[in-house]
Amino acid sequence: NGLSLSSLSSLRRGPSPHTPALCGLSQLVAANTRLLSLDLGGNGLSTEMMSRLCREGLGAAHSSLRRLNLQGNWVCNEGALSLAPALGHCRQLTDLSLRHCAMRVEGAVPLLAAARRSLRSLHTLDLAGNFLEGAGVAGLLQVVEANSRISVLDLSYCDIKQ
Repeated sequence: NGLSLSSLSSLRRGPSPHTPALCGLSQLVAANTRLLSLDLGGNGLSTEMMSRLCREGLGAAHSSLRRLNLQGNWVCNEGALSLAPALGHCRQLTDLSLRHCAMRVEGAVPLLAAARRSLRSLHTLDLAGNFLEGAGVAGLLQVVEANSRISVLDLSYCDIKQ
């Protein structure tokens, strides 16, 4: 029976990436190898916090992770670049939400390339509210073409003009 770690509203944008709360979160995620769902949406995690979580928390031990919700955090391009290799370990992921994460094309394209290589079980991809523009959409099309299981794709408010 898998476990779920729901949203941790005590983490906000202000703390340093070295705060005890984030260190504890990274350790908790790293130690919980049966984690099926990780929901950190709306916590205002900074780019530095996201990078640390990806480096120290998500890894090979999380091959069972099915759902990852990071919506409403400051993933930005740096966080997306940290998340890309971590997704390589999450091969069973079915739902990925990066809604309103302030990503631009520079971060989204490598993240989508990692998703294309690794996430063959992905059913839901939510990228709404990011700035994907033309090149981001091209990368996204490659992910969708490589993964015929995607049945929900949210690109609302992505500044797509092409």
